[in-house]
Amino acid sequence: MSRQFEESSPSVKNDLKGGNMTLEKTFGLDEKDFLAKGGAIPVFVKNAGMVAVITVLGLHDEEDHNIIIEALKESYL
Repeated sequence: MSRQFEESSPSVKNDLKGGNMTLEKTFGLDEKDFLAKGGAIPVFVKNAGMVAVITVLGLHDEEDHNIIIEALKESYL
């Protein structure tokens, strides 16, 4: 999800909820192949743009997302 929208999956999920949009009707994405779930964060590099997406899936959306945030925090210590 982050690759298509260049924002975190929780952010996309909130946008969809708040805007009365759907992945299929609004963006033409088959909901069999795409989920608006937490746990994906795009990685941007200055002067290069988005270079990767970090994804964790299996727990509650917020827990998946927080695992990534905590790992990124640890990498900058």
